[in-house]
Amino acid sequence: MTSPLSRRLLVQRGSVLGAAATLGGQRFTFAQDASPAATAVEADADFLAAQDALVESLKEFAGSKIKMLSAVAGGKDPEEDVLFAQEFQRLTGVELELVHPTAEYNQKLQADLTAGVEYDLIYTNKSTMDLFVEQEILTDLTDQISASGVLGNPTVIPAEEWEMITYDGRIYSVFNKFEGSRMITMRQDWLDKLGLETPRTLEEFYDTMVALRDGDPAGDGGQPIGFSATGTYDFQPFFSAWGLRNGYRYTDDGSKVIDYASDEAIPVYEYLAKLFAEGLIDPNFATQDMAAVRNQFMTDKLSSLCYWDTWVGLFNAQMLAADPATEFVAVGVAGIADENDNITITRGQPSVWMIPINAPNPDLAFKILEWWHTFPGITLTSLGILDHDYTVTDGVYALTEVGKQHAMDHGQPTPYNTNWVNPIGENPGLKEAQAITKQYASLDYYGPDWDATIKPLVDAAIIQMILGDVAPADGVAALQEDLRSQGFID
Repeated sequence: MTSPLSRRLLVQRGSVLGAAATLGGQRFTFAQDASPAATAVEADADFLAAQDALVESLKEFAGSKIKMLSAVAGGKDPEEDVLFAQEFQRLTGVELELVHPTAEYNQKLQADLTAGVEYDLIYTNKSTMDLFVEQEILTDLTDQISASGVLGNPTVIPAEEWEMITYDGRIYSVFNKFEGSRMITMRQDWLDKLGLETPRTLEEFYDTMVALRDGDPAGDGGQPIGFSATGTYDFQPFFSAWGLRNGYRYTDDGSKVIDYASDEAIPVYEYLAKLFAEGLIDPNFATQDMAAVRNQFMTDKLSSLCYWDTWVGLFNAQMLAADPATEFVAVGVAGIADENDNITITRGQPSVWMIPINAPNPDLAFKILEWWHTFPGITLTSLGILDHDYTVTDGVYALTEVGKQHAMDHGQPTPYNTNWVNPIGENPGLKEAQAITKQYASLDYYGPDWDATIKPLVDAAIIQMILGDVAPADGVAALQEDLRSQGFID
């Protein structure tokens, strides 16, 4: 008998994965940058043995069914979701009922949990998981993870990564993929064309934006915008110049501060206001969505933006898919170093899979969580669907035209598993961008009041200061008073 969901959740939230053995046995050990059938590399023997054992164990669940609520894993549209579920069943022998909302995912998640809908697996992020752990509606996976030959192997997921999703020594979820960081992304082909170096300081960024705007790098007589954004979140790499980060921070004496509301942030706003006044920041930054910014970047109207490291590779892959002769080259750039030569950039909050306490098939669900991190699981959630997104001919993997457009992202474009070597090859520029993440990125801390109450106050003040409607010193002083009066800072 399954356990009911916590009544506290229902009250409080109411307001508010025969064929698997074949693919599993393949080692996929091709050299990363070589032709898929060329050079082999050695994977961890313990992982390979555990992977084979897992694939074999799934046979006892053949014909079983799991229900999964997903925001990422699946097809690119409802029709492809059907193909994804069929491929999942071909690989695992398990029938997949895939619930994959096209929009308003969090609302669907909350509504279904409130209504008592039973899922075996649910995708979410750390912020939501924080609430669910408090509500005691998640299955404790600590012992299963520790005993797992797949998930417990540090070549699959490094031991230190688990610390991000550990609560008082207990773990209630499994990572979906390696979450990258948000970094400045630029047109390297334009820098090369105009003989410019990659900017590293605030002055260099300013000079580079001006040179790209006035140097006609696209050759069409246009003047590309220097930097575009969606609200205030995208300006974080500029705050790095003063060692400031988004969210909360606690000082050595225990005081709670918000860097963006500190006196130290005033020079950042003065710098950004200067960029805006000179037309170097997109005038629509406060109201547009990221789809608009991505379109600007890929249509020669924009020289830089702040976005996830994964998108460095996705930009390049999508542009190459559209035109193999394109000169377009996106490159990730670390944030701006402070006076101590430290760089601060924001790492993405972990995305995870969890098993609710009322899951009908928790044992099978956990096996699927392991399977996601095996070679066949990664193949499905990155390359996609065999003979739809990719083909295999005499051992050589190739993307179809559809697969090129999907850019090897069906939920897990950046796997944790270091034994996995993509038989197609990585998206261009991704490896270098991820190296920046691993060197400089760390998690911000927000807390339960951030999104609902604090962020709107901070956003409004920042936008006014960048637009030049309020002098930065006055804007910061007013923001501090507002936040302090409500007990959000000390």
